[in-house]
Amino acid sequence: MWLPSNIPPQHAPEDKVTQSQLNAWAQNSYALSLSEAASVGYTGVFTGDAKGHQSVFVGEVSRYVEIAVAGGRRERWGVALRLVVSVTDFDGAVSLTLPMIAAKVEVGRASAATSVLLQGFKEPNPKLPAFEVLTVEHYGDWVKAVSEIQQKIEDTPDMIDPVRLSVLAAPLKETALESDIGHVWALAEIAQGKSLADALERYSDSEDGHIQGGITETYRLLVGGEKDTTPNESTQVFAHEELHGLHVRTTHIF
Repeated sequence: MWLPSNIPPQHAPEDKVTQSQLNAWAQNSYALSLSEAASVGYTGVFTGDAKGHQSVFVGEVSRYVEIAVAGGRRERWGVALRLVVSVTDFDGAVSLTLPMIAAKVEVGRASAATSVLLQGFKEPNPKLPAFEVLTVEHYGDWVKAVSEIQQKIEDTPDMIDPVRLSVLAAPLKETALESDIGHVWALAEIAQGKSLADALERYSDSEDGHIQGGITETYRLLVGGEKDTTPNESTQVFAHEELHGLHVRTTHIF
């Protein structure tokens, strides 16, 4: 699972990435839990008393190349225009598209604080859309800005200075989560969109502290938040993929 990065790398690639290596324009979007967002440098802007499902949405248009870096990890380097939206959905749902978020803000069913970032381009004073709250009108401003800045970048490719845009999340085997039945149970529950509270309640042996601990730790790493926080869609997909076809029923894997 790719995560958008807003943290400067400690070391540049051995071979400098140049604009001539970058692929054609691509559009990507990321719906991040608060823990995922914080781990890659997007902390979001939330009020402490907000009631609703909180997440960080990153929409981008980018040109990048995927490279291998030290330790065998994969990263994407290039140029990108990004809209970062700190979303509080008062319905408790996960809004996965910018138009959906903007529409919910218009009718008072969500709040959405925004920031616009231009990364990997040396324009000293880029003309970026200036709005702090995402509405339907502002979404139109974003679409217009995307077109204009893409053209600016195409017209002045010598101003592209590729930076790290995304990192590939470490596979679960690196944290040994697959070694405990509690971790597997948690993955199955996350894949179904269940909260930690649901996962603990649905497990049949509530007296087994080791397995209960494994469930809790997996949720802490992948979902974050409180016991009633539900995983976003990208985390559900990630958990489903990490199960590799395994199905879990009560305490038995078959």
